[in-house]
Amino acid sequence: IKYVLIQPHYVEVGAKSKVLAVGKGTVRLSIIVNGKHKNCLLSNVLHIPDLAYNPISVSAMDAKDI
Repeated sequence: IKYVLIQPHYVEVGAKSKVLAVGKGTVRLSIIVNGKHKNCLLSNVLHIPDLAYNPISVSAMDAKDI
């Protein structure tokens, strides 16, 4: 797993809200697809400490065939 601090910058989420991203890294994820467990790595995941939830871009995952 990899993590690096980045130049802090604002990211738009939801209804035009902006939150500050401070790092970027790789996250190991275990999911269930059609009843079967699948492990994958998500790369270039932004670290946004002020978010109360962990949004995942479905379109980005689909583009990588996850």
